[in-house]
Amino acid sequence: MFLLILIGSLVMFGRQGPPTEFRDANDALSASDMSQSKNQGPPAFSDACPQSESERTANLEEAVKDGYAIGRVGFFGNQNTRDLVLRKRILLEEGEPLTREKIEESLKRLSKLEMIYPLRFANFEIQLDRANKIAHLTICVTEKRKRK
Repeated sequence: MFLLILIGSLVMFGRQGPPTEFRDANDALSASDMSQSKNQGPPAFSDACPQSESERTANLEEAVKDGYAIGRVGFFGNQNTRDLVLRKRILLEEGEPLTREKIEESLKRLSKLEMIYPLRFANFEIQLDRANKIAHLTICVTEKRKRK
């Protein structure tokens, strides 16, 4: 049975695995980070999003300065936790003005959930739709393993 699933995965995604948008959040870590986290036990924080800090900061500053509205807010890395559970904790609503304070408070509120590791500023990506002045956000989370 396992062999059939493995063969089906190789046929569907090729040898490289699933497309990057479907890969596990751990892919954002370097090999040295992954080996350290294996030796040190569970991570202290959720894994960061792949967007560079300089790009994230520049996009956020532009969005706040130019009055961008919040567009789509998505989550990455939550395989077991429903989006609705995460969405109830955030202050980011589509159409409202984007502020750094809303992002920071949303990350703080999400960090209080017991099923994910705490979040930092590196745990979100911001993509700008400059033509429409809309900022789309992705929040990257790492779930804790369920206790048996």
